[in-house]
Amino acid sequence: MRNKNFNYFAKIGLVMLIGVFGGFLIAEAGLRLLDISYPVFHGFDPERGRVLEPGMEGWFHGEGNAYIKINSAGFRDVEHPLQKPKNTYRILLLGDSYTEARQVMLEDTFGRKVEQQLRSCERLLPHNVEIINFGVPGYGNAEELITLRSRGWDYDPDLVLTMFFSGNDLIDNFPRAELREPEYIPRPYFHLDQGELKLVYNFQEWSPPLLKYRLLLWGVHNFRTLELLNQANRVLAARQIGESHKNVSSNTGLADFVYAQPQTPIHREAWDITEAILKLMHKEVLEHGAKFFLVTTTSPDQIDQESKLLLQERLHAQKLDYPEKRLRKLGEDEGFPVLNLLYDFQQYAEQHHVHFHGFPNTKLGAGHWNEKGHDLAAKLISKRICEDPSIL
Repeated sequence: MRNKNFNYFAKIGLVMLIGVFGGFLIAEAGLRLLDISYPVFHGFDPERGRVLEPGMEGWFHGEGNAYIKINSAGFRDVEHPLQKPKNTYRILLLGDSYTEARQVMLEDTFGRKVEQQLRSCERLLPHNVEIINFGVPGYGNAEELITLRSRGWDYDPDLVLTMFFSGNDLIDNFPRAELREPEYIPRPYFHLDQGELKLVYNFQEWSPPLLKYRLLLWGVHNFRTLELLNQANRVLAARQIGESHKNVSSNTGLADFVYAQPQTPIHREAWDITEAILKLMHKEVLEHGAKFFLVTTTSPDQIDQESKLLLQERLHAQKLDYPEKRLRKLGEDEGFPVLNLLYDFQQYAEQHHVHFHGFPNTKLGAGHWNEKGHDLAAKLISKRICEDPSIL
């Protein structure tokens, strides 16, 4: 009797398994036939943690609308030879999602526009200008420094241009996980040990979280059905995070309070780590015979009038430019140029009533730079590079 029951349930289980597998194959075939895809562009690297997966390509519709292609070196850019061509002035661009800029087409990114505009700079003639975009979404200054060490110097840059996004770079640089969303992302961190930077990782090669992360990456890189499920999960998670942020009390969190002078040990420590990383990056750039240039991007909370007023009231601050002032002072003390984009962006937005952040399919005034933001950033950056004798 037991054998009969076992055989019966085994057959039922086998039929269900075949049904599920068959349904999966039908869904997979249908998605490929209809060319429905939500590509995941990230991969994994044992030195830098999360990276961009070489060769991945596809449309990104989550914010803006652009076709993304990751080159063979693992960056969103055209192919670049490792050896610098003769009579070439090579700029290496470090940054996060603002720099990678998957919200706009590649030719509309500020990096490509700066490259084009600098080719008419008389001080650079007869050199050809080449910009290599090493921007990766989610990166803080720790990953940028490690990227420079592990990949950047092979390209022999003349200038290292680092983009600093105050909206989350401080959080990304801070090793304590309680300041971030509860999402596992393998990444390296620096912490200060008696004033000296020490590198640590939040992952080990055979740890269960990392194995799970890499298994998920393998799945979404190979199956459209899993891409679709992953996209649905991301949309749901984004909504939940948005709702939770509405309920956060005004005395918690690091992201908003970056715009005012630090009042807590956490904020002071985050700034100390960030400044130490930038100092070390500057030192290593000089040791390699290149120049270092720091550019602070803009946050939508600093530009959008409604968001700006709410944040000013919350922080009891007349201006939201503490990061700009602090980093400009750091550059003056350490001897490297700093360009704060905020003030020109604010002035232009107020005079011309334009949005530099946001897209019609999301929300104007929120999110990443749109084409207008990239265009103005490119003009300001290329003008500074061409005219500043401390850069050229």
